[in-house]
Amino acid sequence: MSAASALNATILEPELAALAAVAPAAAAERREKMAADPYAFYRGSLAIQVRHLAAIDGFAGPWVWAVGDAHADNFSTLAVARTNRARADPARPDLAGITPVIYTINDGDEEHPAPWRWDLLRLLASVAVARGVDDRDRLRPWAKRLALGWGEVLRRLADGDAVAHALRVYPQDLPKPVHDLIDDALKPKRAAKHLQKYVSGAALVRDGEHADDPGCLSFARNHLAPLLESAWPGTRLRDLTTRPTGGMASLGLRRWLALAATPSGQRIVELKERRPSRLAALLTATPFTPQATTAAAPATVVLGGDPFHLVLAAPVNPLLVRTRCHARDRVEIDRVPGKYLDDLFRLWGMLLAGFHWRGLELIGEATPAVATSLADACDQRTAGTLADHAWALVEANREAHRQFTAR
Repeated sequence: MSAASALNATILEPELAALAAVAPAAAAERREKMAADPYAFYRGSLAIQVRHLAAIDGFAGPWVWAVGDAHADNFSTLAVARTNRARADPARPDLAGITPVIYTINDGDEEHPAPWRWDLLRLLASVAVARGVDDRDRLRPWAKRLALGWGEVLRRLADGDAVAHALRVYPQDLPKPVHDLIDDALKPKRAAKHLQKYVSGAALVRDGEHADDPGCLSFARNHLAPLLESAWPGTRLRDLTTRPTGGMASLGLRRWLALAATPSGQRIVELKERRPSRLAALLTATPFTPQATTAAAPATVVLGGDPFHLVLAAPVNPLLVRTRCHARDRVEIDRVPGKYLDDLFRLWGMLLAGFHWRGLELIGEATPAVATSLADACDQRTAGTLADHAWALVEANREAHRQFTAR
């Protein structure tokens, strides 16, 4: 049995079988998509992709608080941080109180300490897989831009720049496809359509996706509602519904949607029990403090400035909470014109660096010495290593996918 077959048989197939036991239709759909599309396979098989990363790139070099699953589709628009009316531009009263749209990392469910290159490698390989790249040399300019964006942020931090300044992304940093996504998400009809889909009056809509599971709702009302209302003073939960298990990431975990009345207005919030990152099974020890080595992170990097994004200690599993917003639009990475990819990779590098630094702050490791160590690690040889190792990931995924479709 080949190494790819062994990983599929011992790690991926048991996950799919477990999903089939609780959600047969979801498992069948996932298997069909993964078989038909190498990129869907790459995204849906993180547990084996982490093993490929370890075998190809190893564990050397500085570590960070990593995204864990940094593929291209985990970057999108978000609209979760309400503008402060008191600070609204007097010349633009129409902007007072609206929710700004930004482009950032949209999913930190797999966050965990890891070697600093791993997120960059998974991202770089994801674009190569999605676009069907068949020549490793095509990865080299992308790797240079990715390393440039990541390194310039860490160098600013190492040079003593204020964190807010070092991590800031300016409009000129955004390529046209991202500007287009933001402009579309800012249209009033987008937010209105989102609200209509989920809310009717003072209650959430019940449909095929959101329903009332008596056991789950009882648990939520008795245990979660008090936790949430104490976490956000002045907030009251108006309604709760349950959400079904949709895939391996939420296998066996309870999920809810909540309608919250907050001092700044009504907000739709999603809640789910949090399992350990898939990186935790492999990276059982880290160079950080014990706080950073726990299987389920006690905290989380807040995405998009979301005031409702946090992890709460709950009776069974930690509870991950965040705003469910109307803007979660992604660049269609398999279709975007190639002329925009260099700028996209630089932007992604900057966003990854920001996430890594905010994560290091969570665990008390964000020091000038660490910033210098990380900046120094991203030297002129980095891009070549990233390109070579990302190409090895592409080839490993190709073989694993071939074995998966051949069974």
